[in-house]
Amino acid sequence: EARQAREYLVGGRSRKPLLKVHGCASRPDTVVLTSLQYERLRQDREYLSLLRHVFESHAVLFLGFGLSDPYDLDLALRQARLAGGAEGEKFALLPLEGVSRVRENFPQVQTISYRDHASIASILAVLARELSR
Repeated sequence: EARQAREYLVGGRSRKPLLKVHGCASRPDTVVLTSLQYERLRQDREYLSLLRHVFESHAVLFLGFGLSDPYDLDLALRQARLAGGAEGEKFALLPLEGVSRVRENFPQVQTISYRDHASIASILAVLARELSR
């Protein structure tokens, strides 16, 4: 569905999209990818074009993603950093214990930490309020 997602993003809709790269709960077969499926995605031009477009032109909030997947976004983040091209801002909402590893591996990602999952909703509410200003 990479082509449709990219068309939606490029279309300039007034509402910002929520892009679920790793599948959707309403379609359980899309949530977990095997190594073969990841390898196919890495060869898919439309999918790579989508990732490149998102990372170069949009602010991104990684939510529920630990930035430790060597097959997918980690690879794209590293390539974007090494290419030195224009990038949209990137943020990651992470448990406190994961922050130092992400800061070390991905200095272009600004981290927002939390101590327990109960605080996630209030952090997201603050971010949404700031975004609407």
